[in-house]
Amino acid sequence: MQRGALGADIDQLRESFQVRRSHLGLESRLRWRGMTKIDLEGFEQRLVIKRVAVFCLLFLGLISSAKFLYNHFAVTKAEGEPTIISATTGDADQDGKIDKYTILFSEPMDTSVTSTAGFSVVLSAYGPGAVGTWADNATFILPLNEQSDYDTGADLGLSYSSSSGDMRDVGLAEMRVVTDQNMPEADGAAPVAALTYSTDGGTTWASTAVVNSTNTLRIKATFPEIMCTEACTTSIQIDNNILSWAAGDMTRIDDTHYYYDLDVPNGDVNVATISIDGNDLSSNDVVETPISGATFTIDNTVPVAPTISTVASPVDADSQTITGTAEANSLVTITGGAATATQQLTGGATAYSIVVTLTQDTTNTLSVTATDAAGNVSSAAAATIIETVSVPASDTTPPTVSAGSNMTAYPNSTITQDATVSDATTYAWTKVSGSGDITFGSADAEDTTVKASEAGTYVLRLTASDAAGNAATSDMTFTVYKAGDINNDSKIDNDDFTLLLFNWGAPTNTMADFGLAGKVDNDDFTILMYWWS
Repeated sequence: MQRGALGADIDQLRESFQVRRSHLGLESRLRWRGMTKIDLEGFEQRLVIKRVAVFCLLFLGLISSAKFLYNHFAVTKAEGEPTIISATTGDADQDGKIDKYTILFSEPMDTSVTSTAGFSVVLSAYGPGAVGTWADNATFILPLNEQSDYDTGADLGLSYSSSSGDMRDVGLAEMRVVTDQNMPEADGAAPVAALTYSTDGGTTWASTAVVNSTNTLRIKATFPEIMCTEACTTSIQIDNNILSWAAGDMTRIDDTHYYYDLDVPNGDVNVATISIDGNDLSSNDVVETPISGATFTIDNTVPVAPTISTVASPVDADSQTITGTAEANSLVTITGGAATATQQLTGGATAYSIVVTLTQDTTNTLSVTATDAAGNVSSAAAATIIETVSVPASDTTPPTVSAGSNMTAYPNSTITQDATVSDATTYAWTKVSGSGDITFGSADAEDTTVKASEAGTYVLRLTASDAAGNAATSDMTFTVYKAGDINNDSKIDNDDFTLLLFNWGAPTNTMADFGLAGKVDNDDFTILMYWWS
């Protein structure tokens, strides 16, 4: 509908309304216009139709206005450039190395875009990685490459370029270009300490320690960034009731180094574990577990004394190799020679072999000790080596030995055996053969008494040895007769009686002296008669 025609109709309606409001009657007005009653009814129908049309036009206008306002405000906001509110560094695996940025956008983003294209850092070695992840629709996790300097307080110089990146909001508006000069970066990475140990007041340091109660152990914490010092403390705690937080305030060396001196207690603690507390300048809490050097050992147990294998002495030599065993992984030290000699055992080894230089023409009294990793020293094992220019020639000549004459006796009667030996230092009498038991009065002497338990023939041996270990032997025969069998023919008969009479008084055959009185007499005759019967 044209605006002009609509205006005319509205004017006509207005005029009609005025006519109705007039005190003049409708019919008089119609007569004045020259209209009949039938014409009036058609006019009123057209008027109603026009009223409806006007209200429809007004309603459509309101709808158009609302749509305009919606498009102007809502679409404009959706199509505006999103920005980065903050970019916070982080250490996801808490190893002291920056490995991510947490990026917060100004509005919901298109989370289907996970490529990190467009992002870059001034410290280019950090990356970033190729693909990130969305924590929510406005928070993007940008992965970085960890670097060995692990400075958790570093400003990496993050920036973004829309010409190479695809970041966009839900209205598909691309993200605004952000340079490293105006990027709102923040430190969100927790610092983590690396621990080292010193037992000499800080002159030398090691990544681990085995100490005893004689030591003062200096524990140094190295942080990857500047630590908080204003109204802040950096503290250490050691388990097994060794050190509490309250007593563990560390001393500041500089912005990134702190130390604590521990008077090592008595007792043994195989694994003493350290925890660290503190904050960096951004108020990030320190990771309690250090990245390295988190444990040490307290050992107050003294090693057992080493053993020493057989040594040669006397010798004519400049040195001798000493061997033996000591505590595993200990330091073996030998003193008493011309110079101190040592060997550090490793890898669980317990056997040592050390060449010792000998002091010439004298006695070298050696002392061998073992020192463990904590510094505990064992008692000493000793050995003596005589070093001399003239060493006696090797002695291979055995002693000269004679066991003495063969002997006879009755059972349980005692004889004395007189042996002859030269160049011997030790002696040993033994029974070689015979049915009964032999009793030696002095089995380890050159001469001895001998007694047999029953009749029979025995072979007895004397062994003699010299200082060099050379030995020689000599045998003798010991014949033991049955009592009464004077002629030893295994029976008692007239022959034995004849021999008894022949030796009466002062016997020439002691075998007839049964009573051991030194002569043959009535007692021997009585004994013979007893056995004969």
